[in-house]
Amino acid sequence: MANILGVNWYLAFDIQIDEDNYLVRWHAKNRLLIQEHWTIYKNGVAIGEACTSINIKNSAQLKEVIEFIVENEKFTSSAATISSAITVQNNQGIIGTMKRNHLISNVHVFDIQEERPVYIIALMMHAYYFKSK
Repeated sequence: MANILGVNWYLAFDIQIDEDNYLVRWHAKNRLLIQEHWTIYKNGVAIGEACTSINIKNSAQLKEVIEFIVENEKFTSSAATISSAITVQNNQGIIGTMKRNHLISNVHVFDIQEERPVYIIALMMHAYYFKSK
């Protein structure tokens, strides 16, 4: 979604996975912190939050990060700024990846270790927010 009065745009989308409808809605928090915030809904009920982690350490490492807390689970999506590969990880390690298909460049391949739709949503959010600007 784009801001009509300026050049800012805000990521919001909905997706149906199996029989469940998920909605990711951007909302404003403290504009001075330069962080983006979203609420994640499942079938109309808020199940989690996400926010960008833009700080000196990540910027120096050319690393893009979104932190998630969904249904009391903390995990992050991350990628190198110059790479198209995105990972989702928790305390135990990498739980999912999204990479470009080598044959067709506009097709992405998801590899998720657990069947949790929120990991797919996290990868999609990261791709749209950081890789589609």
